[in-house]
Amino acid sequence: MKIIHTNRKTISIGLDKKGNVIIKIPNSLKQSELDEILKLYKPFVEKLSKKSNLIKDNLKHFKEGEEFFYLGKKYKLKIIKEQKEDLIFKNGFLLSENKIDKSKEIFKNWYCEQTYNLVMNKVNYFSKKFNLEFSHIKISSSKISWGSCNSKKEVRFSWRLSMLPEDIIEYVVVHELAHLKELNHSRKFWNLVELMLPSYRIHRKWLRENNYLFINLF
Repeated sequence: MKIIHTNRKTISIGLDKKGNVIIKIPNSLKQSELDEILKLYKPFVEKLSKKSNLIKDNLKHFKEGEEFFYLGKKYKLKIIKEQKEDLIFKNGFLLSENKIDKSKEIFKNWYCEQTYNLVMNKVNYFSKKFNLEFSHIKISSSKISWGSCNSKKEVRFSWRLSMLPEDIIEYVVVHELAHLKELNHSRKFWNLVELMLPSYRIHRKWLRENNYLFINLF
């Protein structure tokens, strides 16, 4: 746990990009007040600490038997001595032994390809059904957000997206496509999301609760 003094007037407790518990407090806050706050939020901080440990435990080393997510399920990695392709998915991940030193790049490229195919399939369906126009669909290296959309109608999705269950992927796609009409999170935006995907609340809740499982993997 790390405590950071800032010029802000409020207190925030959360996880940073690496999964560390961060508490941001005002510079004016006294030690006695901080002690009371830590006591009050102890259960929440402990919960975050458990998530933090899980995030760090999830860090991959590309060793035999490690598990990797694909469409919400975990599949084990097997190192293969003689294999023409760098990486094969066949009810599990088969990695060529002579490519272990490039494992991170190989896996990322594989996920990028899967994500692009999955995303384009859903983007084409929803954009046609709801008459949404976009300029570009791109796969990004973002480790923070699952997707983004800007005023130029460029929509980006994280390469990690194909790790998620397919219904959650669909929610992320719908969320970003809705920004093509509403570049905000107003009531109009959420009404549009609900029109496109009536069950979005379930998927949004799942993603909020399980997001930490898919960050800082490699």
